[in-house]
Amino acid sequence: PPLPGVAAVDGVLGPLAGQGALGVDLFFVISGFVIAHTYLDRLGPAFQPAVAARFVWARVCRMWPLYLLVLHVFGLWLLAKLIFGHDRDVAFQAVQPPLTVGEWARQLVGVQMWDHPYLDGASWVGPTWSLSAEWLAYLLFPAAALAFHRLRRLPAPVLVLAAAVLMTPIAAAYLLTGSPYYPYSWLVRLLCGFAAGVLISMALRRIHAG
Repeated sequence: PPLPGVAAVDGVLGPLAGQGALGVDLFFVISGFVIAHTYLDRLGPAFQPAVAARFVWARVCRMWPLYLLVLHVFGLWLLAKLIFGHDRDVAFQAVQPPLTVGEWARQLVGVQMWDHPYLDGASWVGPTWSLSAEWLAYLLFPAAALAFHRLRRLPAPVLVLAAAVLMTPIAAAYLLTGSPYYPYSWLVRLLCGFAAGVLISMALRRIHAG
């Protein structure tokens, strides 16, 4: 925001603070690691609808209560600004998200990112794009676990190398353009980061197993 002193602080901390987006990639990696550590042995051996349903329900219970609170409190704020404000830019985003009943339903079930190539204007609460992406990873994991589980006996160095290879699209985007932002880059960041976290979890398991 254009407050006094912000420009001076940004001149010093800008190069560091500007890389804050990397925290989302770290979040995806950690998420894949934790989910694999907790659920790979349950979901990997064979597809069991009841086990998969319990996994998905556990993720819903973990994510949705606070998400729904934030979504509706912030949504009411945006609606109030739209009705009583003096301009049409109600959200703190360059692209304004549509405030419609249909869009509210998409935000409600967390699918707002799935057909958006860019983050801008996809979510009423800007940062919640990552939760929409994470929700997609959770729904895919019961099927993906079947493949990951069959790789569990690979040597730990091979699993670590595979995890590093998965992160190269993200690293290359930063090195070549300075930003990982291109159409559907959010999907690349999600799938590569989450899968890399799963592989690191499997590698550590191999190391501990001797």
